[in-house]
Amino acid sequence: MRLSSLRQIFLLILLLMSSIASAADNYIWIEGEAATSKTVQPHNWYSNAIKKKQLSEGGWISNFTDKADGVASYSLSVQAAGEYTLWVRANVIGAALSFQIDDGKAFEIDTSKPVDVINIANDGKPDLRIIGWLNGGNIPLKAGKTSITFTMHSANNHHGGIDSSMEYGTIHVISLDDQSLSKSSKILIQAFSEEKMYGFRDENGTIKDVGRAPINVRDIHGTVTFSNATGLHVTTLNPNGYETDNAATIKNGTVTLPRTAMYTIVTR
Repeated sequence: MRLSSLRQIFLLILLLMSSIASAADNYIWIEGEAATSKTVQPHNWYSNAIKKKQLSEGGWISNFTDKADGVASYSLSVQAAGEYTLWVRANVIGAALSFQIDDGKAFEIDTSKPVDVINIANDGKPDLRIIGWLNGGNIPLKAGKTSITFTMHSANNHHGGIDSSMEYGTIHVISLDDQSLSKSSKILIQAFSEEKMYGFRDENGTIKDVGRAPINVRDIHGTVTFSNATGLHVTTLNPNGYETDNAATIKNGTVTLPRTAMYTIVTR
């Protein structure tokens, strides 16, 4: 059985998880507010009356106007050609968001099934100021320079917002029976995210407070796809190596890693 190459784009914008074939840390990461070109109209209530500490780098790119769609384009430098999974951290309430690669066909992103949803409204009201992670599906990308463009086109004032919250992420896939990954019957998946001491703080690249215990670790966002899923079984382990009830899920050959799990065992 051949294990397919996995690279994930976590957008919000883009974080690309590691390639399983090479176990290298290949990822693409672009902050939502770092668009190379944009046509958006922020609104003081929708765009600024928010909990900015909940957003990566303290900001997002947003649009709220009855006049036109919001459009934001980003340049990408793709190191390795392959199929990527797009994840977007964006507004999820009544939102309509689409994307296109270069001048290609536009694809709608399903905003009805977000994960890690949070209310970022300053006053905590359950209105439009709610964001979450959205799965934009798999995207084939060629190596080299390319671009991705997002269009915010909801019926309610064309509203929409894009951010990113994971600064780091990687997945290691290891054979446990001395076989190659393509032949291994027992595989360990290790997922890592960002960790910081509680209270850690930096300003403009200078550490102001190293923090203190406990260590805070961001939730995992990742999937691993097998080209042949016949007979796959997954078991999730806690940091001490014991099986947990927080099991990974598998569907159509794709293992979705639990948000809080560091280790997952795949057998076949």
